[in-house]
Amino acid sequence: MNFWQALTDLGDAAFLASFALGITVWLAARSSLLLAAAWIAVFGAAILIVAATKLAFIGWGLGIHAIDFTGVSGHATLAGAIFPVLAYLAISRTHLLIRLVCQGLAILLAIGIGVSRVVLNAHSPSEVVLGLMLGFAVSALIIKFVPVRGSERFPRIAPVLLLTMLGLGAAFYGERAHAQRWLVALALQVSGRDRPYNRGTWQTEAAVARPDTAVHSRPR
Repeated sequence: MNFWQALTDLGDAAFLASFALGITVWLAARSSLLLAAAWIAVFGAAILIVAATKLAFIGWGLGIHAIDFTGVSGHATLAGAIFPVLAYLAISRTHLLIRLVCQGLAILLAIGIGVSRVVLNAHSPSEVVLGLMLGFAVSALIIKFVPVRGSERFPRIAPVLLLTMLGLGAAFYGERAHAQRWLVALALQVSGRDRPYNRGTWQTEAAVARPDTAVHSRPR
């Protein structure tokens, strides 16, 4: 396994699912059930946005040719939403400098995962950038409402919970959640197509259409 593949596997849903669930439990124990519910709602909304853009492209070829956009990167979105929140929860009772460094490292990790998707030709830069923006928006919104240091209840289960998340994540590291396969099946079922759109056929159709457009729009 090369470096970029090892890095991209940190953003797979199979690896991050336990962390997303762990954040829910952590927020409920540390702050309130309302904040945990907010995390579920905002995080879930981000996942739905990713799925909707992918379904629109796979089933109907809806994308943006100008920026080579065929769907928001799920890896980038998950990494941007989960790692900063997890880092904040784990180190919020430490010194300010330590908190800033850890938050910075979490953000860099998410960006690195996004870059790996481009290097591995899984996504275009625009798809990764939008995914990171969406993920960081989720984490920023949740972090904003976490009680400030010193006023919160720090759950006694935090060390056990953190170890559990790490253990489950390690157990599924390198596995695939196969979310793309499920999205393809759903898109074909809903759209009625026999074959899914892919980047190659989408770009070919656009290249064929452009000369026709030029001919029809030429002055007589």
